[in-house]
Amino acid sequence: DAEALLASVRFNAKAPLDPLAMHALSLTPHGGLQVLDTTHQPIILRDPNVPTPVPTTEPVAFVSVVAHNRGEGISDEDLVRLLGSAIANVNPDKESIKVGSFDRDGSPATQLALAGEKGGERLAIYCYVLRDGETALIAVAYIAESAATAKMPALIDTLRSLKRHDYR
Repeated sequence: DAEALLASVRFNAKAPLDPLAMHALSLTPHGGLQVLDTTHQPIILRDPNVPTPVPTTEPVAFVSVVAHNRGEGISDEDLVRLLGSAIANVNPDKESIKVGSFDRDGSPATQLALAGEKGGERLAIYCYVLRDGETALIAVAYIAESAATAKMPALIDTLRSLKRHDYR
């Protein structure tokens, strides 16, 4: 019966969580970044040795998986709105936006590099939207402009290494 089955389940509180695997994703971390072992959206990457709240001089990145409505897809306008929501908390400077694109395994991505501000500190922001089969990936990274030259390349490399796996 259902109660006996439920009573037989034992959870291992020490079992590692893998938020990337939960979404059939993988990436190659650069610059000391690690995926936090939390199970919520967005997936967070940062240096685990840096205490929270993470200072703006340290790199931080977020990845969100956006499910398409099967058969309907998700519009470009909806993706732009979602990306705007993802960077709204860092006060993006719309005048500084540089738009680019890249292709990852046949999936097109639109990327943005821009400036922003958080807590009075100027930020360098990198983000992209990538359509990938029945999902889209939104990736956002930011760091203080004063630290961007040294640390932003690792953030970009990490986010661009993101891959979706089909385990069906």
